[in-house]
This record gives sequence, C-alpha cells and structure tokens, in this order.
Amino acid sequence: MKRYFIAVLLLMFSLSLLGNATYSIPTTVVTADRISVSNDKTSYRVQIITKSDIRKLHLSNLSEILNYSSSIISMDNGYDGSVSRISIRGGFSSHILFMIDGIPMNSSFNGSPSISSLPVESISRIEIIEGPASSMYGTGSISGIVNIITDKSRHNEFSISFKDRNTYNASASLYSPIGKLSFNSLNNNGWRSNTDYIKNNILWNNRIVLSKFNIDLQFMLNYSSIGVPGPMPDTLFIPEFGDSTATCLFDNQKDRNYLGKIKFAYSINGNNALNLQFASKFDSLHYYSQYRSYFDSTLQYSHYKYLTISNIPEFFYTFYNRHILASIGFYGDFQNNYSRTETYGDTSILVDSSSWKVKYNTYAIFHECKINLFSHTILEEKIRYDIVNVISDTVNRDFKDFSYSAGVVSKFKPIILKINYGTAFKNPCLNDLFFPYMGNPNLKPENSREFSVLAGLDTDRLNIDISYFYKNIDNLIYWSGMTPDNINKVESQGIEFNCNFNFSIVSSHINAFYTNSKSFDIIDTTNIPIERKTPYSPDLKIAYGLQFSLPFLISLNGSGVYTSSYLNYFTNYSTGGYDTLQTGNTFILNASLSKRITRTNLTISVKNITNIRSTKSFGYSIYDRGYPYDGRRISFSVSSSF
Repeated sequence: MKRYFIAVLLLMFSLSLLGNATYSIPTTVVTADRISVSNDKTSYRVQIITKSDIRKLHLSNLSEILNYSSSIISMDNGYDGSVSRISIRGGFSSHILFMIDGIPMNSSFNGSPSISSLPVESISRIEIIEGPASSMYGTGSISGIVNIITDKSRHNEFSISFKDRNTYNASASLYSPIGKLSFNSLNNNGWRSNTDYIKNNILWNNRIVLSKFNIDLQFMLNYSSIGVPGPMPDTLFIPEFGDSTATCLFDNQKDRNYLGKIKFAYSINGNNALNLQFASKFDSLHYYSQYRSYFDSTLQYSHYKYLTISNIPEFFYTFYNRHILASIGFYGDFQNNYSRTETYGDTSILVDSSSWKVKYNTYAIFHECKINLFSHTILEEKIRYDIVNVISDTVNRDFKDFSYSAGVVSKFKPIILKINYGTAFKNPCLNDLFFPYMGNPNLKPENSREFSVLAGLDTDRLNIDISYFYKNIDNLIYWSGMTPDNINKVESQGIEFNCNFNFSIVSSHINAFYTNSKSFDIIDTTNIPIERKTPYSPDLKIAYGLQFSLPFLISLNGSGVYTSSYLNYFTNYSTGGYDTLQTGNTFILNASLSKRITRTNLTISVKNITNIRSTKSFGYSIYDRGYPYDGRRISFSVSSSF
C-alpha cells in the first residue's frame, strides 16, 4: 500500500513542475488506457478489428471473428456461437477480461467470459490488448483484454441471413434523436442433436452533449438458450436425449443478461477532466442436465442456478498537456451472488440440494501516467491496488493485490518499437471457493509476470509487426480429482506476427502465432512437480483474411485458419493415473461472394468448405470423443443501410 501512495505523491509532484500548454488528446481510443490514445502511444500489443473488417469476412459470431482476425485461439464447444474457450498467449479463458464498452462481463461463478452476449451487428470495433492488464482493470486480466465497442453511429441498418438447417439471423438498428436502438434475433441449428442456439438482444445507446459536459447512456438486454452438446460419446454409452458427454444425455444452458450504464465526462479546462461512470448488471444462468447414474443406471436430473447482481461505480481525474498524460481514480464492484444446486433421481425424489449466497465486493484505486520524453518516445507506468472482500455464511476472506506495469514506446516513422513488463492476478471464482462438497475456500489468487517486446512497420497501406513474449503464471488453480488447489504453474513464451495491407483491388491480413507453453502439475502422491505440455495450447496458429474488389461492385472474400494439434489430460479413476487425448492438425477454409446494389449488399457464404469434422475441443473424460467442427454451412444474407 505504501508503494502506491509514494507513486501518487511522485505523480502530483511531477504535475506541479509542468507547464499549462494544452495537449490535444487523440480521438482513437484503445482499452490499454482509460484515457484516449492511439495505438502507437501504448507499450501493449493492440489488435483492432473494425466493423469493416467483420463485414469483409462475413463472420457470423464473435468466436469466429476472434479466431479468423487475431492471434486469439478460439474453440467452440461443438457448434457456431456456442460456449467458447478462448486463449491469449498460452493462458486460459478465465485469464481474459471480456468487456462491453469498458464494463467487465466475465462470470463471477467460473471466471470465464460469455462471448455470445452481443450480436455481431451491434459491434463497432473490437480492441484486443495482449499482456498483463490487472494494473488497469484488476482481476481476470492475466493474459489480456477483449473490449467490444458497440455501434453508436447515426445510420439505420437492416440485415437478415439464412443458413442451411433452418437457421436464420435478423438484425435492425434505428437511429433517432433519443438514441440508437438495435434489435437482434438468432436461431442456429447444428448438424448434431442438442445444438440449438437461440438468442434475442436489445441494445440502446445515446449521447447528450452539453457544452463541456457529455452524458452517455446505455441499456442492453440479452436472452439466450443454448443446447450444450458434449463430445461424441464412446460406443459403450449410447445417448438417449442427445449426443452429449459420455455419461450425460442432455445439457441446456439459459442465460439472461441486463446491463445499464450512465457515464458523465466533464472538461474542466484545456488540461483537466473528470469522469464518473456507474453501471448495473444482472446476470442469470440456468444449467440443466440429464445423465445416467454411475451406480444403478437410473436417470438423474441436475439443475444449477446462478444469479449475480452487480453495481459498478468508477471515478477518475485526468490531467494532460504536451509532456504528460495522467489519471488517478477509484473503482468498485459490489456483487450479490446466489446459487442453488438440485439433483433428482428418476422418481423425482430430491436426492440432494444446496444453496449459497456470497457477497463479492471489490475496492480499487489506480493510477496511470505517460510522459513524453522526446517527440518520438513515451514512457508509461500503471499501478493499481485491489481489496476484494468475499463474505458467505461460512467464509469471510480478503484478497489484497498490488499490480503494476511499465513500458516504453518509440516511433521513428514508419518504425515503431514497444517494450512492456507487468504483473497481473486472478482471484478464485465462486465455484472454486464454494462449489458444493468440492470447493476450496482457502485458495490463493493466481498471479503472473510477463515481458514482451514488439517491432513494427506502419505506413498508410501496410502494417507489419512481430513480437516476442515470456510469461509465468504461478498458483494456478488446478482441479486435481474433485477439489481445486493452487498446485499448477505455467511457463509460456512465443512469437506473434501480424501483417495488414490494403491496395486498390486487394486487401488482406495475416496473423501467425507460435508458442511453447509448459505446465508444472503436482499430480501424484510424491508431490513432485511434473513438467508437461500445457493443455489446450497449440504450438502454431495461422489465420488469414483476403478480399478482392471486382468489377460491377462485386467482392470475393476468403478466410482460413490453421491450428496445430493440442492435448488435454484426464484422471483415470480405474488406474489412479492420467490419460491423454490429442487432436490433429486442422485447416478450415471459408469463402463468400458479395454484390453491392446502391446501399444494399447481397452475399452468399460457404463456411468450412472442405467439411472438416475433426475434434477441435475436448470433453470431460477419456471416453469422450471431443467437440467436432460443425461441418460445411451455406448461408445467404441481405444487408442494407439507409
């Protein structure tokens, strides 16, 4: 705590030495800073995916966008748009902070992001920050941040698409003096049973400008019903209600999300500004499962019900001139979490039930600063101190975390160089602490350290960068058998490459990612750490997008992703040891053809042209045969703006 206040005193002293020359803040915003800066003024590696990029590739859900347009590893559990596992730089899903317009959306119960809560049509751009970001946004941002910026443009838009297997997606956005209102309705059917995905979304945005005072208002309502197919079952287990896990017969997950936000921004003068934001969230999840009893093969039913109500205030003060750009502020997240678990036998007699209520309150103070040493070099530092109080009927714990980052960015046009070092943490999620009969209330936070360096070339038509990173994650929460513990450690290092070019008739992007990730697990009675390859971590991924502009306003688009094999480990309860499953290498190709007629686009798309059905993710036991790709899909869409 003392280190934090010393840094604040140094900041206040540095401000007193600077003049009052006005510094004009750039309009390009990235989530690597709460204050508005362009990509070449932050030491983090930042990937930005625009609405134009999404339209060029005709990608239908956020998982596809991230997989084909960035170095993120994305693995849907069985079908397009389903619950996904995503990874940045060898980390896990729970190590990525997913935000909508700066509001965290990760689940309090399992820590993972819900990346299906916003339709593609409502996205203005996606900002991906790679590296430890807890010094800015607290818990859960060990590997990075994915921030979805919603579309607030003044255009009226309409789109509808039809896909084989009776699938449709309809969306409309209407702008008026009271703001922009967007609607979306989707029904997606996969080629396997129990893969229906139904989603309805309403989003409203409005900005009120009063001289030096801006007010931003937002409301989002999302409802989704997701059939959660398990892996292809072993021949020993014949499914009855859908091909779910080897022992599970039917899974269904229902999500309801409400988000309301109000933000005030006041420009005091040319050098000072105040920002006040308040958000309120309501997240409900209902998971229903059918499976055969391990003991007598009778039919069992399980219900898991989760509810989180969050109130999130944030306040920060910003100072800027031609030499310095700095902010200091407070962040809070006050949650009430409710859970109920029920298990029934085939005679509908209650076998077991449990419920719990947990308060999960976060208090944080933070400080960010950039100093422009020369016309081409910027030094930046960020620090944050979090206190998290977890209160239940049986547990009262405090987590105290101090995180920081420091970096240098230099631009000698057109060359750009970036160096960054930082720490990050992730507090245990509620399932880790309290899951009935298996949670561990004594868990410690996960923590990481990461160093990265980037060199790039940035011109009007060509952008290339290559980066190297080295990451350590300690106290990783690992479910050994049926109980979680802090017994895992991960070391990852890798190289990332990105190239974008745009010429008169052709534009393209290429993302390549190579990593070597090792996991150290204590998995036997000798308590000796065993080194092995990190699960769900492929060594190599290459993704590309390509667009040709043809005569008569016709465009031909292609995209593809190559992913090398990866593996996972499973407890073998018969032998007491561990078994390993491994996927094969995969290469998925997509193509689309578009014709523009005034303000209307007609598009026909083919996904997974070669009809790949290999495993892309795993299940929960050695008997599971994995989540396969969804097979070839053909769609036709019409979109128009007016």
